[in-house]
Amino acid sequence: MKKRILESKFFSVISDGTTDSSITEDEIVYLRHAKDGQTYLEFVAVVGVVLADAKSITDAILSCLSDHLDISREDISRKMVGVGSDGASVMLGKNNGVATKLKAINPELQAVHCTAHRLELAYKDAMKKTTICSTVNTLLLNLYLYYKHSSKNRSALKQAAAAVEAPVAIPTRVGGTRWLPHIERALKNLLKGYRALIAHLHQIQVQPGYTTDARAKAKGYLRQLGRRNVLMSILFLLDVVSVLSKVSLVAQKKNSTLAEVAAAIEDAKTTLTKYRDRMSSPSMLEFDKYFGQIEIEENLTGDGNIDGGIRTLIDDLHTSLEGRFHDMSEGVLDAMRITSFHFWPEENDNAFGDDAVRVLGEQFKNTLERADVDAMKLGVEWDLLRARLYSKHSKKGQCWSEIIPGMKDHLPNICALLDLILAIPASSADAERGFSRLNLVKTNLRTALYDDRVTDQLIIMLHSHEINLFNPEPCISLWQSGGVRSRRPDRSSTPHREQPDSSSSDSEPEVMMEGDSE
Repeated sequence: MKKRILESKFFSVISDGTTDSSITEDEIVYLRHAKDGQTYLEFVAVVGVVLADAKSITDAILSCLSDHLDISREDISRKMVGVGSDGASVMLGKNNGVATKLKAINPELQAVHCTAHRLELAYKDAMKKTTICSTVNTLLLNLYLYYKHSSKNRSALKQAAAAVEAPVAIPTRVGGTRWLPHIERALKNLLKGYRALIAHLHQIQVQPGYTTDARAKAKGYLRQLGRRNVLMSILFLLDVVSVLSKVSLVAQKKNSTLAEVAAAIEDAKTTLTKYRDRMSSPSMLEFDKYFGQIEIEENLTGDGNIDGGIRTLIDDLHTSLEGRFHDMSEGVLDAMRITSFHFWPEENDNAFGDDAVRVLGEQFKNTLERADVDAMKLGVEWDLLRARLYSKHSKKGQCWSEIIPGMKDHLPNICALLDLILAIPASSADAERGFSRLNLVKTNLRTALYDDRVTDQLIIMLHSHEINLFNPEPCISLWQSGGVRSRRPDRSSTPHREQPDSSSSDSEPEVMMEGDSE
């Protein structure tokens, strides 16, 4: 890992903070870099901070790079081109945030607000203004709480599912989660377990053993689940969240770039516009498939018209997406779109990318010069690269790790610029995954673990080979030879007693009596 990082010309830092089981403020640090079009994301360390302020976090990041990767302050100023984090003001504050302090080391550093977080915020902004969203979310939350702590309700739901020969799907939580795919799962669970849920709520009305409050709640949920407009809203929201979840999954990929996220957002906006124009979505057209064979169907109320809700939600989503991602359609971030073939014209446009290369060359001028990149040649080499890609490569399905190795000798400067762009992160999702692993290592029973021990264990968890590819012999040899004393018992100087001849059938085992000596 160290060798790969030291050989890379550029890198970015991804950092986020959490409070561990010992009630200690920890900062988790990742490093992203690219070489020959291949991006790498490396876990560096977990570092404790006394205060969760910008100065302490900045010092922790710099000391982490120095202590764990042997990267000097000079190399940091030469190679660090980006920093990614969530939207906390301590990280991205314009006046005194961590990104601002790191820009004092390299003024050309690009700060990135995690696109996965921004997408979640955009959805929540739109959801607050739409009645169908609030209605469905409240219903999902109430059903989740109704079954969460009641083993009786869970058991009865499973029995009801068996009675009607339907799959069991316990309602899951929709609120308090960070990633849109979790919301998608909650909606899918509701549709999957709808038939069993209706059967159980009916049973609560007639079977003894339930309190008046439980019956009243069940009756209210049953009434909501029997309204066509509510069911239509559930189907429509499933499609909307599924579209946005695709964007979220792109943002959360380890090697994802800002250009790929921008392309996914463009596709999502196009799809949502289609739903608005048609006042319908694919799942809504399958209403009978989901609910046509259920007994409650004959008692469904309402006409199922949610045109107003569809129009409001889609319009608000477009507004929220534009507001949350406005910086990705202007300046440096917009210029980075040249790394995504989604934005390349079908036919060779001799002017495509020229302005973008010029903007990027100006933004990272000093950083490129310190990496021995001739910025004056970027324009010419971009023209040659573009011409070769259109003439020799089918851009569909291509990736830079397949293209750059064959061109870096002839076009070294533009290939270096592409590596720089690829080194800038699109999200801080891996820091969130690191927190999950941290909680597995530093549990309530292991609160005394030092940061370096936690870091070592996380490196093993995150960077080890798959078990079927792992060769333990080098580790065993290192363990045996790495101690101050030999790991193996050394009996070479201990006299050995001669063993009796086992071939003699008359020999008897010698019995040592108390007081006898060897």
